[in-house]
Amino acid sequence: MHWAEVGVFDANAAALGIDITDLMEAAGQGLAGQGLRMLAEMGVPMEYEPCFAAIDGPISTLNPISIAVPGDPSSAAFFICLAAMVPGSNLQIPTMLDNPGRTGFLKVLERMGARFEKENPRMIGGEPVVDLRIVGSSLHGTEITASEVPSCIDEIPALSVVMSCARGPSRVSGASELRVKEADRISGMVEGLKAMGAEAEEFRDGFTLSGDSVLSGAELDGLGDHRLVMALTIAAAVASGGSSIHSADHVSISFPGFDRELTRLGVNITRA
Repeated sequence: MHWAEVGVFDANAAALGIDITDLMEAAGQGLAGQGLRMLAEMGVPMEYEPCFAAIDGPISTLNPISIAVPGDPSSAAFFICLAAMVPGSNLQIPTMLDNPGRTGFLKVLERMGARFEKENPRMIGGEPVVDLRIVGSSLHGTEITASEVPSCIDEIPALSVVMSCARGPSRVSGASELRVKEADRISGMVEGLKAMGAEAEEFRDGFTLSGDSVLSGAELDGLGDHRLVMALTIAAAVASGGSSIHSADHVSISFPGFDRELTRLGVNITRA
């Protein structure tokens, strides 16, 4: 069961009085865990551990609460990946959620040689939060296997751009879920990066990238998928020459201010 589906199941369980058992640890740390902690804050009686939750229902009312929402690491990932690739960059992401189930992409970047610091760690709304500072550095290829995929599934499109420009080959496997998102994100990223000059090959549940690519601007297709659009945009930002991205308006699904924030960093974006 995917973490988002588990999170919805958690809410249904509160109303029905269902015991939830054998949740995978990644789900407990990620969206499902966030949902459970929020339900507890709203007065739902439960016993909760990373892989187990017992909820005593049915629940007739939920207490209203004030929620401070930390920065979304999946949205921040595009800027973090871009900063990691650009020599001399120095970027701070304030008040970012640092839940281990949501920040697996940072472990991948660290393994590739990325330099970042987590500053001012604190708790907001029961969740760990940090100010993240990342500077550009020389990166090398890596491998993402099935066991690591759940903690970075949404960030793999952005990571694929980093992998294409890093020294040496990279490989992603065990990520077949990417084929059934808003679009086929494996094919979308492989075809997009190949159009920009990268050497890439896809297979059933992943792809390989040869690395050491010097990307060039190209005509690209976001396939109506917000994360493909944002990943291709950061690829275009480090490429020589201009690029055009079809269906770029779909970025508003998850990040309406994406273009504005990139422009603040010096990326020239023009909407057709």
